[in-house]
Amino acid sequence: MKVTRTFHPVGQGAFYSERFFMEDQQGTVHNIVYDCGVKWGYVGRVKQVVTQAFTQTDTIDYLFISHLDYDHVSLVKTLINNVRAVRNIVLPLVTEEQLVIALAYHRISGHDSVVYFLRRIINHIRGRGGDDFKEGDYTLHFVAGPDEANLNIGNARIWQNGVSRTAQWEPEWIFKPYNVNYTFRKQELILELAKLLRKAAFTSEIQNIGENPFQNADELYEMLKDAVFVGRVLSNDVLRPLLKKAYEKIPGGTNENSLLLYSGPVSDDLNYFLKRCVPCEQFWHCRYEKAGCLYTGDSTADLKEWETKKYADVWGCIGTIQLPHHGSVDSFDVTTNSIYKPYVVPVSFGKYNTYGHPSGKVLAYLMMKNCCIHFVTEMANTVFIEVIEKWR
Repeated sequence: MKVTRTFHPVGQGAFYSERFFMEDQQGTVHNIVYDCGVKWGYVGRVKQVVTQAFTQTDTIDYLFISHLDYDHVSLVKTLINNVRAVRNIVLPLVTEEQLVIALAYHRISGHDSVVYFLRRIINHIRGRGGDDFKEGDYTLHFVAGPDEANLNIGNARIWQNGVSRTAQWEPEWIFKPYNVNYTFRKQELILELAKLLRKAAFTSEIQNIGENPFQNADELYEMLKDAVFVGRVLSNDVLRPLLKKAYEKIPGGTNENSLLLYSGPVSDDLNYFLKRCVPCEQFWHCRYEKAGCLYTGDSTADLKEWETKKYADVWGCIGTIQLPHHGSVDSFDVTTNSIYKPYVVPVSFGKYNTYGHPSGKVLAYLMMKNCCIHFVTEMANTVFIEVIEKWR
């Protein structure tokens, strides 16, 4: 078995994949994708990165989504339309109510590709497969802890935090997701909606679209679940930006989820080794490093917690750690995240992003710890590929 792990050059977003090959076959026998999106305004520029990564003959066995921010899901529509099928979609826990509230925001914001994805997830939960992805036979999984498993998820299934599943054809290779944060900020959104109801411009426009004045913010919140009402908001140049701004005043959005994913050998005594392809060096070179990877999305790094609790059984297998949140200093505290060995650390960010990503402080710390940092931007020559093989 050989595995190619690719950190694709999409810029201020995330798109990572792993392709599994049998020794005597040209095509893959298993494919996974972790996140597929880019920042607002850049989707058209990097669509070809996705369409060149997979073709209509490929099947994605697992599509893992770290969270539902635009820059992590905006290219999912392109991916799904460009492959034969997606067998499993894995999301951090989110209920139907939360999805509908998120759908309203993305409709108001004009995020059509995210609207496409969310509508089909909602339809799947409701058992309406007629408006589903092509082939219509995928399974939807929500990753959650035991205390959250009783929430309403309809036709979706629960994938328990930290439970491993094996790759097709390779039982010694596992996928282990963990939802490290589950927060629904319903009350924060209602507070922002209450402020809107105190604005004369908002209340007068509500009547102009044929709605009765709302008695309180809870009524307005409930109306955001109504597709017809949201449609009226979309056609109103006063209501649309005011509601969009109310959503965006909530730090981290209405849902804060961070799905970690370990992909790698089930134990560190297996004979997997990792080759790295570094484009700027113009040659392949073999490094006997650990083959496992920890994908982190936009989570806040807590290496001690991950090493000693959530991923204690496989931490010795990890050689690659995706730097969280494009290298943001807010997501990687150098005073609390101690590193005791060098890791390969890919970091995805937009070459011309306005956020200051990645943080110079974080990069300096990683360099001091002899980590091998790889910048992955929207430039094609920054694609980073790892090849994993196993000694027989």
